[in-house]
Amino acid sequence: MCKLFKFLSAAPALLVAVAVCAEPQVLVGHVLDVRLDPERGTIEAQDRLSLPDNLDSWDFWLHRDLEPRVVAGRARLQRLGAQDHLEHFRLVPEGSSEVTLAYGGLIRH
Repeated sequence: MCKLFKFLSAAPALLVAVAVCAEPQVLVGHVLDVRLDPERGTIEAQDRLSLPDNLDSWDFWLHRDLEPRVVAGRARLQRLGAQDHLEHFRLVPEGSSEVTLAYGGLIRH
C-alpha cells in the first residue's frame, strides 16, 4: 500500500514534466565574451546569437542597468517592461540568423 501511495503522489509531477517537455523548444546558440570586475560590480558582455531561421522573435530578461544594443546583424530590440531589477526585451530578427548584442553596466545591488 505504501509503494502504491508513493507512486500515485508522484504521478501528477510526472505528467507536468511530460507536458513541459512536449512543448516545442527554441534553441538559440550563444557565444559569450564577458568581462567581470567584481571590485567595481560591473559586467561588459558581447553575445553572438545564432537564431533559428523560423524564429519570429526571441524574448529575454536582463538586469535593468545593462543597456543592451544590437552591434552586428540585422534585428530590432524592443523594451517590453520591467519587474524588480530585471527588464524584459524582445529581439526581432530582420533576415539575419546571426545577431550580436552588447550590454554592460553596474550590477551591484
